[in-house]
Amino acid sequence: MVLNNVTCHTLNVQHRMKPNICKLIRPHIYPQLTDHESTLSRPPILGVEGCLYFIDHQQPEELCQDESQKNVHESTFMIAFARYLILNGYKADQITILATYLGQMFEMLHEKNKPTNVDLLKDVRISVLDNYQGEESDIVLLSLVRSNTENKVGFLRTQNRVCVALSRARNGLFIIGNMSLLLSSNSENEIWKKVNTVLEEQNAIGSHLLLKCQIHPVKLTKVSKSSDFDKLSEGGCDMICNAELGCGHTCKRLCHIQDREHTQYRCTEECLKYAKNHVPKVKSDAAKIQMRNTFVQDCVIKTVTNASTNLDVEEVDCQKPCKLKLPCGHECANSCSKACGPCKVKVNESDTIALYP
Repeated sequence: MVLNNVTCHTLNVQHRMKPNICKLIRPHIYPQLTDHESTLSRPPILGVEGCLYFIDHQQPEELCQDESQKNVHESTFMIAFARYLILNGYKADQITILATYLGQMFEMLHEKNKPTNVDLLKDVRISVLDNYQGEESDIVLLSLVRSNTENKVGFLRTQNRVCVALSRARNGLFIIGNMSLLLSSNSENEIWKKVNTVLEEQNAIGSHLLLKCQIHPVKLTKVSKSSDFDKLSEGGCDMICNAELGCGHTCKRLCHIQDREHTQYRCTEECLKYAKNHVPKVKSDAAKIQMRNTFVQDCVIKTVTNASTNLDVEEVDCQKPCKLKLPCGHECANSCSKACGPCKVKVNESDTIALYP
């Protein structure tokens, strides 16, 4: 239509990206593009310092058997990063990992399907860039793949491909690649030089990504490779949780975002929980737990020790026989947790007895 001089109109207001992400393509690709007011109040990215960052590296690419390209360093980093984001509260379908090469997509799918990742990441979409045109995601993790000494960047020198790659994210865009290589390439319209300038102005490029703990906001952790996430295996930081538990002890896990109420956590200390009607605060490794005038043996000790530390004391009843001597001389036949009742032992009428009321 344009070639035939038909009047056309270009949309100049974008509703997708946060403004600082949109700056990557404005004004050098879309000079007149403006931000709709709805993009101004998007939430910050949980667990990360900032919503836009380029992780710069020099790790080399590899040639796949099908002549495509892959970069194992980028693949393992992005999978570990996606895992971290989910541990910080995101749903898997809020995250998309984009690869600029088919070989890299298969490499990341392989990493995603490892036993340690598959359950958590099964709904995270991994796609090659060319198949993602016209789509969007709350968070996009973009792997650029190319990193070599021959200054070869392939189609990353093409402006329209770069535009698609940089404009898919709504709330967070995190890119990993070799910026030195991109700057040395003869890219169309010098697009990467302009992108790099925007990133530097926002202090959004470097060799380390800064992660920000939601529980301890002053705690920042630098990550540049996948193994750096190992010390953040619970999604928080490398500090011990130390939250107070219902039993009086503190949580010994690494700082964690999920299960903040500690309903799934079992205390590993000597638990101070006690059964109903027992003397409070009797340690679980004691030989006996006293109740009224009788004793409860290992059954209650095991029940209390093995129970969740959030088990309410009213939920535990001792089922051991009471065996308290009644005034008549017989033993109480009720369980320990129940009040002693009338004697139920049948005796001869000639016997002299004193019934316990």
